[in-house]
Formats: sequence, C-alpha cells, structure tokens
Amino acid sequence: MEHQDYPALKKILKTDGKLARPVPIGTRFGIIPTQREVEKILASSELPYPPLDDESPGCEFDPETRSLTSTVFGTVRFTNQGIKVIPSWELSSDKTLLTVDVHPVDFNGEDISSGRLLATIPPAAKDLELDFDALNAAMARALESKQNAPAVMARGLLPEPGQDGRLKLTFEPKQAAGSLREDGSIDFRERGGIHFVVEGDELGVLHPPIPGTPGHDIFGAVIPAPVPKPAHVKAGQGVASTHNDADGTTTFKAARAGVAHFVNAVLEVSELLKIPGDVDYESGNIHAEHGSVHIHGAIKSGFKVVASGDVIVDGLIEEADVTAGGLVVAGGIIMSSKNIIQAEGNVTAKFFQNATIRAGGDVTAKLEISHCDIIAGGRILAVGGKGIISGGHVVSGSDIIAKIIGNESRSRTIVEIRLPSPKQDQLTAARNQLTDELGKLDKAIGAEDALTMLMTAPEEDRRILAELVKVRGKIQADIRILDESIAAERKALEELLAERQIKAEQIAFNGTEVIFGGKPFQLTEDMEAPRFHWNQHDRQIEID
Repeated sequence: MEHQDYPALKKILKTDGKLARPVPIGTRFGIIPTQREVEKILASSELPYPPLDDESPGCEFDPETRSLTSTVFGTVRFTNQGIKVIPSWELSSDKTLLTVDVHPVDFNGEDISSGRLLATIPPAAKDLELDFDALNAAMARALESKQNAPAVMARGLLPEPGQDGRLKLTFEPKQAAGSLREDGSIDFRERGGIHFVVEGDELGVLHPPIPGTPGHDIFGAVIPAPVPKPAHVKAGQGVASTHNDADGTTTFKAARAGVAHFVNAVLEVSELLKIPGDVDYESGNIHAEHGSVHIHGAIKSGFKVVASGDVIVDGLIEEADVTAGGLVVAGGIIMSSKNIIQAEGNVTAKFFQNATIRAGGDVTAKLEISHCDIIAGGRILAVGGKGIISGGHVVSGSDIIAKIIGNESRSRTIVEIRLPSPKQDQLTAARNQLTDELGKLDKAIGAEDALTMLMTAPEEDRRILAELVKVRGKIQADIRILDESIAAERKALEELLAERQIKAEQIAFNGTEVIFGGKPFQLTEDMEAPRFHWNQHDRQIEID
C-alpha cells in the first residue's frame, strides 16, 4: 500500500527537536499523548494506538513513558499508515541503486560527518565499493544550502530490454477513407486503407524478437533482461509466406490480385471484382460473395451491390442499395430516402444527400451531409471544405464534428449521440418477460399479502397456493436483481456518454436539436463554435 503524507498526525507528537532532520539511532524524539487524546485529535482516523506504521516503523514505543525511540538513523515521517522513521540509507527494490540522504545537522543540532553516515550503512552494503566523491559533493551542497542533499553511493546496471517481434507492413493497415480528389473521384495511388495488390507483391516482413542485454545489481547479481515477445501473425487467404532461416524473418506476399487487409493478426488478400464502367442495366446487380468490388463508374438508380469485403465507387451512388462487409467509399451519394447503404466499416464520400446510411465505423463527408438519416457506430465527420451537417437526423456512437451544424432556414437538423447497449437490452427484455409472468400470477392468485391469501383460502387449495406464492417471490427477487444490473449498466453507459462530444467548429444554427442518451436540447439561438457534452452528475447537456 502506498504511504501518503498525513499532516494531521504530526499534531499529536510532542517533541523538542527538529523533525525535518535525521534522528540518530537510540534517540527519544517525541512523546505521544494518551489513547483518548489521540482519538480526540484524530477523530476520523482508523489508526491503531500507538499510531505507528506496522510494516517498518523504524522506531519503538515505550508504553510507560509513551515515548518514541528511533531504531534507525533517518527522518521522521507522518503517513496514512502511521508514524515511521525512514532510514537515510535506501536500497532500491531492484537493488541497483544505493543512496543516502545527507543533512548538515541532526535532530539534536549536531553536525553530521561522513564518518557518522558511513557508520549507519546497511550491513549488506558494508563491503561494497562506494562513491565517496558523490558523498563529499552531497555534503558540500548540504552545508552550503542548509538543506538535505541526496548522494548515489553505488549503482548497478539496469538490463537493456530487447525488442518484441514485429510485422513491418508495406501498407497502412487502418481502414481509412482513401484520398478524395476535388472532383469527387478517388486517388488510390495514395496509400490509405485500400491497398490494391497483384500476385507476387510483397505485403510485409515479420521480424523475430531481439534479445535484450542483462544487467546486474550493486552486489553483482545478474538481472536478466525481459524476454521479448514474438509477434503472432497468420497468413490468411490469398497470402503466401516464406521463412528465412538465416535471419529468422518471414516474408508475406500476395498469392493473388485483390485488396490487402491486416485485421486481428491475420494478413489476407481478398478477391477484387472490377467493374470497368457503371453498375447499370448492362452489368446488372453485383454480388461479390468472396471479396471486394471496385466500380470504376457509378452505381445507377435502382441497382444493388453486395460484397463481403469493401465497395469502392469512383463515381456516384445514385438511389441504389449497397451492402458491404468492409468499408464503402464513393465520390458522392445522392439518394431519395428509399434506398440504404449498409457497411460493417466506414462510409466515406465527398457529399451525402438524402441518404440512409447504417455504418459500423465512421461516416465521413468531405463537403456536406444534407438531409440524411445516418446511424454510425463510430464518428460522424464533416470537417473538410464547407463541412456542413444540415437537415435530417444523424446518430453517432462516438463523436459528431462538423464546421457547421444546421442552417439559416432552420430546417430540422438533429444530431444525436446514442450508445448501443446490447447487454442492457437483454436485461430489459428479461425483466419484461418476468414482469409479464408476475402479472399472470397476480391475476391468477391475486396480488394481496401472501399470508392473508393463504389464511383465507380453502384448505384443499393452500398447498398449491403456497407453491405459487413461492414462485411469485422468486420472480420478484429475480426482478430486483435485474433492476440492480440494469442500473449498473446504465451508470457505465453514462460514464461513456460523458466522454463523447458534438462540436461545431464554426457555428451551430438556431433550430438544431442536440440529443445525448435520449435527452434533447433545442438551440434557440445561433451559437459560435459550441461544443456539447454530457454531464453525468447533473444528467444534462452542457455547452463549452
């Protein structure tokens, strides 16, 4: 347990000396009042009597005189564990450092010479080769400043840690948006979250751990270096690996053309279906059950694209349905609220208009999100270009950040932070089921007091009623347990909610509605660069 300073404890010790100075061994340095007086002074303390540190007091208590006598050469300290004398000599826990705290004079006002200090050195350190130059320099500083000065008397050598095994990739593994050009197209030459490869391309090199160098303590005992950990990487589908016995490295290469991914320690290349033009009547709907889709044109109105991986669209998505097991990137998205884009990962476009989006990750617009219905597990961002979120209802499980939120025409704009809680949903569903069962029981046997019910029931019905009453009691107890669990989960969600924010870097317009955890706040005036967040203690939305 950490020993913290406890100044109130100092008030109970009666002393004539200077407690900031070391007390020599065998010195009576103070008297403690009676137990009743101590308890009166330390009314809220749980310290025992006498209030000494049980682990290493460095002093002894005489119950007859109530005096304290030092058993070590050191300074008195008052901690939350009690009074203790800390030795002037200290050996670090790893035994790599021996230090001494040098004072010009002691508790009694007598000079402290190097001889006096060396006489109190710990027995285990007496045969060590000490740094007397450091001691003399510390004594000179202490005499000049009239304060204590530390001296390092012996120093070991800390082990030098090695290096854990590591995978050095040739691409950025994060699922980023890629680089959007000003005209809305995508520049895939910029190494982002989408990394196209052909067969034979190197994906990365796995390097083995590099051992560290051992150290030693001041007594010469070897201190081994921590054992570095290997990096565990698995070659998934579409990836070939080659091990080099000479240096222990493993090289990963693409075994087919596609999109490279590194997720959950698995390196793989998913198949890539290329559509050279638009998805329209000529191509028909696209279904990529194993891999990603790269559409060099647009997805035309009324068509559908489904992929187990990513969907990358150079042009627009126009009133189409898109489902992706990875991310969706498009030049722009224009819809009429009848279609939907669903992605396990991020959804990114230059602009979104009248779009319905369901994303497991972030939703990012370079210019504008206009009149959209969006639910994102990650952030919702519109911070490039105009950076507008205007109209519609956008819901984030993380943060919402834009340059401008709302509009001058005051068309309804709702920005909401909503944290998903599958556990709370399950608990609530279980409680509702038990409540239904309880209602049926109450309807069958009545909701009155159990004892009254049994006493007034016919004798032949009492046994059955007693069993039903027992079942009802069990259901009521289960409901109480569920209520406690629901309350605990709600508290945890409140703490997470307090870490989220909705921010307009320039302006949030009058008429915008901000929602945190289901609680709304309506803006009644334009606000310059507001930041909205949740105060979990007052359970209300605050504005910075």
